[in-house]
Amino acid sequence: MQRYWRMFIALWPFYAILLLISGFIWALKSPPPLPSSAPQHQTTKQVESVKTHNETPQEILKQCKMAVKLGDLGRYNNELRKLPAGSPEYKEAREFYADFKSDQAKREKQAELARVASLKPKRIQFAKQYEQLMLEKGLDVYASAVGNNNTTFRIKFILTSRPLVYKLINDASFTGQLKDIGFKKFIMTDGYNDTWNTDL
Repeated sequence: MQRYWRMFIALWPFYAILLLISGFIWALKSPPPLPSSAPQHQTTKQVESVKTHNETPQEILKQCKMAVKLGDLGRYNNELRKLPAGSPEYKEAREFYADFKSDQAKREKQAELARVASLKPKRIQFAKQYEQLMLEKGLDVYASAVGNNNTTFRIKFILTSRPLVYKLINDASFTGQLKDIGFKKFIMTDGYNDTWNTDL
C-alpha cells in the first residue's frame, strides 16, 4: 500500500500538468459567450419591424409624396410597394407622381424657353461675327440668325457641298457652340438648288 502511495505522490506533478493542459484545450474549443447586447439588438430590430408593419396607409402615402418631391425614386418605389395595389392610397401615390413629373417637365420647358429668349442678342451677334470671319478668310459666306426667336442658324455659300455640310454638322465644337447660345436648327444652302437642314 505504501508503495502505491509513494508512486502516486511521485506522479502527482505529472497528473496536475495533464489536468491543466486538458482544461486549456477545452477552453479553446468552447464557443465564447454571446455578448449581452445581442438579445437587446434583436429585440430592437423586432420592434422596428413591428413599427414599419403598423404604418397606416396615409403615413405611407405621405412618405411616397415626400420621396417624389426629393427626387428619390428608389425610396418612392419602396414605399409604394407597402400599399395594396387596389387601395385609394396606392392610386393617389401613382397620380401624385405622374402629376409631379408632368409639372416638372413643364417647368423645365419654360426655363429652356426663357434661356433661349434671353440669348437672342448673342445669336444675332454670333451670325454677324461668323460671316465677318469667313470674309476675312476670303470666303463669300452669308450667315444669319433667322426663324422663330432667331433660333435657326443659316449659312449661304455658293460652294456648299454635301461633304462640307457633313463635316460641319459632325463637328462637335461647332454644333456645341450653336446649342450653347440657343440655336435649334442649322441650315446650309448654295443659294440655288441644294439646301440641307438639321436639328441641333
